Amino acid sequence: MLPIFAYGVFCPGEIAYLRLKPYLKKLERGCQCAGELLIRDGLTLLKPSANGSVDGDLLHFLPEKAGRAYFSIVELEPDKQYKWETIDVKTPSGSQKANVLVGVNLRNGCSLPDRPFVGREDPLFKESFQLIEEILSKYSDRNPSKGTHPDFRNLLYLQMAYMLLWSSIERYATLRYSLGDDVMAKILQITKDPFFVQILQSSVSRTDKLFPMNDPSADKALKLNKDNPRGSLKYYYQVRCNISHRGKAAFDDFDRLKNSLSEVSNIFKKTLENAFQESATEP
Repeated sequence: MLPIFAYGVFCPGEIAYLRLKPYLKKLERGCQCAGELLIRDGLTLLKPSANGSVDGDLLHFLPEKAGRAYFSIVELEPDKQYKWETIDVKTPSGSQKANVLVGVNLRNGCSLPDRPFVGREDPLFKESFQLIEEILSKYSDRNPSKGTHPDFRNLLYLQMAYMLLWSSIERYATLRYSLGDDVMAKILQITKDPFFVQILQSSVSRTDKLFPMNDPSADKALKLNKDNPRGSLKYYYQVRCNISHRGKAAFDDFDRLKNSLSEVSNIFKKTLENAFQESATEP
């Protein structure tokens, strides 16, 4: 029944906070606990220590929903990164016992953060979209040289942008749905977001199908159809997989790649913006 001290991805304004927002009874801002903040693989980790302090927020859950709230945290957080401890937290109204996620194996792969953790400022959520927009505006000509042989440079720029876009999507899915290793499972969780479904249906007007490069059987076709969000996301992901395996053979798919890059970047950018807006509002 103790509250949780949130200092990173579960803080209000961050994507993972959306998992806890429905269960909140009270939120206390401007809290602190003893310790140091480290970062590993883009995740903030608390190191217990008497030599410093870490800023955060205290999340009090509704008694009848506290169990579900903690289960939601455990669903996201793997044991390889964190463990539970109980600490004393300084709040504006006094001292309070709270549960907290403490980093494990902190000697391995950790470093001091160069700035406070702010999800909106993540390069995969900010600069990546700027770069993708630049590439789409500059390199959308199928054969810029207009010579007798295909010019693959623009194709490769689009491929690079599409792979970067999926790195951003995987980062989002990791922070919102699971820190675990099953990439496809957490990506498909995005299709349960009503806002994502709405934006996909309003952004996609074409239909298409393609086949996995390792199995072109008719029953393995991936289909793009705005009325099937789950199938459409699988289609877009298969475009990514075909890129990584087919190299310049994908030149025949130039228009498919360009359209997919434009559609998915628009859909995901709006989905991401909406998630941050929802996480910043009071429960």
